[in-house]
Amino acid sequence: MTGNDPSARARLERLGPIRRARGYRLYDHRGRRYLDLWQAGGRALLGHRPDRAVAQIKGVLSRAPHAGVPSVYERRLLGRVRRLVPGFEPLLTAGGAEVRVVLGRAGLGEEALYDPALDAGPADARRAGLWRPAAGPAPLPASWRAVVPVLPFTLGQAPAPVCLSPDAVAELPEAPAPQPAALLAAALGGLDRLPRYGGAAWASQAWPDPHGCEGWERRGPYVAARCDAAAYDDVFDRFLQAGAVLSPFHPGPSILPDEVSAGEAATLMRLFAG
Repeated sequence: MTGNDPSARARLERLGPIRRARGYRLYDHRGRRYLDLWQAGGRALLGHRPDRAVAQIKGVLSRAPHAGVPSVYERRLLGRVRRLVPGFEPLLTAGGAEVRVVLGRAGLGEEALYDPALDAGPADARRAGLWRPAAGPAPLPASWRAVVPVLPFTLGQAPAPVCLSPDAVAELPEAPAPQPAALLAAALGGLDRLPRYGGAAWASQAWPDPHGCEGWERRGPYVAARCDAAAYDDVFDRFLQAGAVLSPFHPGPSILPDEVSAGEAATLMRLFAG
């Protein structure tokens, strides 16, 4: 979670308007292609417009209610998230500010969240944290009162589950409003496709030592910048000029694409090494 960050918004505006996206590539109005290493913070972990996703959403839009009433997709997604994060009770929020409200009512501030893609310290030293595909943590620390799973293929920021321990759920005055069925179906489709995610396996050959690129640290597909926030502006611009979009947030994480060409892999390694 990153909250509101004017510096990140300014970096992202340097990219300019994006006309279309496919896989891990973004295309601007001039037709220039960019390799997406931000991936919307992990929501595009499976790529933009993954197989059959658009058709699935269109089908749900044509038949399901959309006015924030409970739907069969809500029940299905809650069940899937319970299996993903056992021992916690999931609430489906609209993301962003609503996640922070739920955590605040449970006595947890956003700054308390452990991020397995960024934090090198022990996860059980915190009271709450993120769960990320290919990073965990697994098993979940017994000390956590809340888990925020970063689900792939959600539209915008929704639905964004917040999973609370039973005692934390009991303290909430009310649950968030139901999410539209199409958003829930998109998240379900992402979880269906998640077992096929390779975790950027190509990086284990191109970048065998996670500490091997000065200024960066890799944990699976996740890459965090070691430079300070002031220097990150120049780093972001250097990647952007070469056709790669890092996370606009410092220190990230940026996420290595699951699929790249040999030329794209060589370009990325040159950028990270430079």
